[in-house]
Amino acid sequence: MSKSKGNVVNPDEYIKKFGADALRMYLMFIGPFVEGGDFRDAGIFGVTRFLERVKKLEKKLAGNSKHGLSEDSEKLFHQTIKKVTEDIESLRYNTAISQLMILLNKLEELAIIPLESFENFLKLLAPFAPFVTRAFGRKKSIHLQPWPKFDPKKIKESNFQLIVQVDGKVRASLLAPIGISQTEAQRLAKKQVNVLKYINDKNPRKVIFVPNKLINFVL
Repeated sequence: MSKSKGNVVNPDEYIKKFGADALRMYLMFIGPFVEGGDFRDAGIFGVTRFLERVKKLEKKLAGNSKHGLSEDSEKLFHQTIKKVTEDIESLRYNTAISQLMILLNKLEELAIIPLESFENFLKLLAPFAPFVTRAFGRKKSIHLQPWPKFDPKKIKESNFQLIVQVDGKVRASLLAPIGISQTEAQRLAKKQVNVLKYINDKNPRKVIFVPNKLINFVL
């Protein structure tokens, strides 16, 4: 891209057509901050649609504090707060915006969105779209409110994928509770059809168990 080739992007034209927030977000989204990316008009349309979808969330707001998020929605919210916070500090703006898009998809599935959750979403979005988020300010500007904090307890996983191997080869995987004992892991693993096919009535010479990761039957 250069003036001599006549392919320079004039930001004023895009700001006039899409708004400063859409252009800013798109430039931060197209690639790692230190590398840049391939500027395409189609991409900025996607960011514009994202911001329009954010505005529509206001129709789902519940002022009543009794309305809370479901367990899975709350978990995703706290995961997003953690990731966006860390990504901004590390200049990984593109992945922070990607995470906000994932959270928006989840919020759109809800019939009612708690006001506090909506405002926290706006706070996370504010560094990327300051003008759009400022328009939603209630008693106090979003930009003057404290940054959201995540609760480590609410993002902690309760289950994991237990990998089941027979002679070092993966034969199955299953969802198991974190902290499961070797005895219980063996019992669950031996119920898997594909594992039974290889073990049959054989007694394993050795069982290798790596907590919260895998179990390997050595025949």
